[in-house]
Amino acid sequence: MSSSALPSRTFLIYAPDLPDAAPRRAKVRPAHLAGNTERMDSGIFMLGGALLDEEGKMVGSSIVMRAESIDEVKAYVAQDVYFTDGVWDPEKLIITEFKAAPRAPPS
Repeated sequence: MSSSALPSRTFLIYAPDLPDAAPRRAKVRPAHLAGNTERMDSGIFMLGGALLDEEGKMVGSSIVMRAESIDEVKAYVAQDVYFTDGVWDPEKLIITEFKAAPRAPPS
């Protein structure tokens, strides 16, 4: 996908894990990463990674995603293995439109 074909809007997904999700996260993590490789490579995902607690343990995910609508982002979340296999906490999941600050010019 060329950069000119990328969706025009950007969204932030904040997806904390359920309290007991660590074993499920570990089990499905390879499928989650493999399922998102194309989105990272194409630029649909601008940034993504794990949320960590004070001990460095994974406790959720955060993704900055390009999409044409919030419904498109919700559809992505609904099919992600972290959602379908009970890793992400659906009650605490937040999806919001996001606008990155422009880079400051070099000083």
